[in-house]
Amino acid sequence: MGFFKDRFDQSNNTSSKLCRDLATKIKRAIQNHNKRPSGGMLVWVRTLARLREEKTEDTLVRVIDWYSKHIGEEFVPRALSPRVFYDRFDSLHKAMLTSDDPSELILPENLKLAHNLDRDYVFPIEVRSALPLLVQRSRDNWIAFLKELDEFKCDSERDSRFITNVFFAHAPYFIHRWFGMIAVKYGSMEHFTGPVMSLAFRANSKLFKDSFWRDWSMAWSGSPWTFDNLLDRFLLQENISHGNPPAEPR
Repeated sequence: MGFFKDRFDQSNNTSSKLCRDLATKIKRAIQNHNKRPSGGMLVWVRTLARLREEKTEDTLVRVIDWYSKHIGEEFVPRALSPRVFYDRFDSLHKAMLTSDDPSELILPENLKLAHNLDRDYVFPIEVRSALPLLVQRSRDNWIAFLKELDEFKCDSERDSRFITNVFFAHAPYFIHRWFGMIAVKYGSMEHFTGPVMSLAFRANSKLFKDSFWRDWSMAWSGSPWTFDNLLDRFLLQENISHGNPPAEPR
């Protein structure tokens, strides 16, 4: 029994030292940012010990290392007390993963647009922390959609004129309006619990068809469903041309 007790005590001591070290690090980072941290050392240690039990030790260390370097930056969730840090840990983790993705450097124009959207709309914290990447993915997808739509062979002159209207009447402002719709749907939520990247614009999304394509159709033809077949044919062709199987009916 003594052997196992000694090993247990040693493990507890190691865990306590890690949490004390991490608490010291995060408190120092908050102070260096000219913000006085609320909560004493013991509260921070207990909070981090709880997170260590609920998450992995590696995740806890990486998030605190990242937050200590990026505290106060735009789109980094604000967490200056143990309770808020605990509540926003998952949001901090997602923000870290987004910023650590080396394959997708956020372009300055997308960062500027994300800043403007954050000024104009209210988003759940999970969406706000991922906003630069969401904007970049949405703009890339929208530009690709317009390029392919421009090359699409229409069955009728009416379809062709409707596509021209999409380009001239809606394309310049679409991304701002897309995120305005996201704010309308989810802005009143304290947290967004789904996969955040699913909010990036996709031409085959239900939100695009119901809230944009059909609105444009209504304004152009007097019926929201006039150009449903046009969009369906376009998406089917794009699936085939990119080697994807046609979507299952829903």
